[in-house]
Amino acid sequence: MPRISRIHTEKSIKNPCFSVSVRVIRVQKVLVTAIPNEPKKLNFRCRKVGMLPAKADPEKQQEFLEQEIQPRLEEAQAGKRVVLFVDAAHFVLSAFLGFLWSATRIFIRAPSGRQRFNVLGALNAITHEMTTITNDAYITAESVCALLEKIANLYIGIPITIFFNSLNNRNL
Repeated sequence: MPRISRIHTEKSIKNPCFSVSVRVIRVQKVLVTAIPNEPKKLNFRCRKVGMLPAKADPEKQQEFLEQEIQPRLEEAQAGKRVVLFVDAAHFVLSAFLGFLWSATRIFIRAPSGRQRFNVLGALNAITHEMTTITNDAYITAESVCALLEKIANLYIGIPITIFFNSLNNRNL
């Protein structure tokens, strides 16, 4: 299997280039000598990088699951309570720029402005029924109150437990 030789990397360090076109040519030369014509042979794929939550504490999450969520889910399965999970989704009305294999970079015309479609939804943990509020502005305290009012009208006389995902006081 070909490898990048020290000669190529040392030349790049000793002779720094000042123009972008020269750098591109040097990088192409290194890649041509380093990687065969088919990157798939080296198990190269066009892949998107993922992220892990920075502040996740598995012990606290497990404790919350056992002490808060599980008992309420058991009551909900017995028909004594309603358990809802609430979260918001923000759909951007624009092209999604992904990845593709091509010889040159592809550009598409972008729409002007920032257009969004927001959905604030509550999912019933047992029946999987969705209750939603939608708008094209922002999810605000008024949106949350409208959803809570809608939920209260749906489940009159039944205890309700609502778990909010990533609730903060930024907009509320």
